[in-house]
Amino acid sequence: MQGALLLAFSKNLGYGNTTYAELRALVEGVKHCKNMNFGAVDIEMDSKVILSWLKNKRCGIWYLDDFWEELQLLLTNMDTRFMHVHREGNAVADWLARRGAREGSFPNDKANNVTAPNLKVLLTALNHSERLEFREDLDKHHSDYRVILYFLELNGNVKSGERVFDIYINNDKLRQNFDILANGSNYKEVALDVKANGSLNMTLVKASGGVFGPICNAYEILQVHPWVKETNQKDVDVALNVRNELLASNQENELLKSWSGDPCLPNPWHGLGCEPYNGSVIITSLDLSSSELQGSIPPSIAELAKLKTLNLSYNCFNGSIPEFPAFSVLESM
Repeated sequence: MQGALLLAFSKNLGYGNTTYAELRALVEGVKHCKNMNFGAVDIEMDSKVILSWLKNKRCGIWYLDDFWEELQLLLTNMDTRFMHVHREGNAVADWLARRGAREGSFPNDKANNVTAPNLKVLLTALNHSERLEFREDLDKHHSDYRVILYFLELNGNVKSGERVFDIYINNDKLRQNFDILANGSNYKEVALDVKANGSLNMTLVKASGGVFGPICNAYEILQVHPWVKETNQKDVDVALNVRNELLASNQENELLKSWSGDPCLPNPWHGLGCEPYNGSVIITSLDLSSSELQGSIPPSIAELAKLKTLNLSYNCFNGSIPEFPAFSVLESM
């Protein structure tokens, strides 16, 4: 079933940034469509509609900054398309139109990169009339990196071919005559695999004949590691169970918040010790001492078959210690 939702946007003239003034209806409406299992949401922008709605409902204005993360999560999980944009003055519709919303998808382009910054970050940018330079100090013991540059053209007056620049990494020109607006979109990511020795220099230089200088909204530098053996799946499952059991009484615990992904690779969770074993990696130690934990000791701990040492001291646990099986190799607790 296809669902249509009319969402209206309002611009508070007291602010210079057109992304500030929005209606709570944006979030509530999208959430409602999601709960109703609608497969798509059509978003129409018309200031006349919103002015009428405000007058009739006497509704206050909510600000986008108050619930941006919630909005982005909702739109990310839905097939959201802007089928028509009504442009009237310096309104949010103009901002959306400049971002390629004439008839297309909500710009959630991540190019299979799950770490891409959210749209709120992309709404800021550095620019220069001639060149931008960035320098980062890196781990001297690591040489392989992936640099991801994020570009979102925020100036509605810029046309394709006017903001063109070259991209250098450590003085090597890796992209020539790069144009954000090429191919009709005003959002692009550039991923570059490079080698570095303790530092990395990124330089964006205005191309000959360009009208506008370079712009950059965000960048990331990721270490590239060779594929290694996986953690034993049984230990992965048990570690996740231990985390979830601890979270039942420690939902705000910072240690547990950091426990995500593979418990051993590429780096062990804080408090875990891992060793290679029969072609995989297993958990051999667990140190939760002085971690401000409370509640029951997780019974799943006893299922870590190769656990040798366990330290639960200086916490506020209650109840009994889980009974370890006869084949347990636990040496110290």
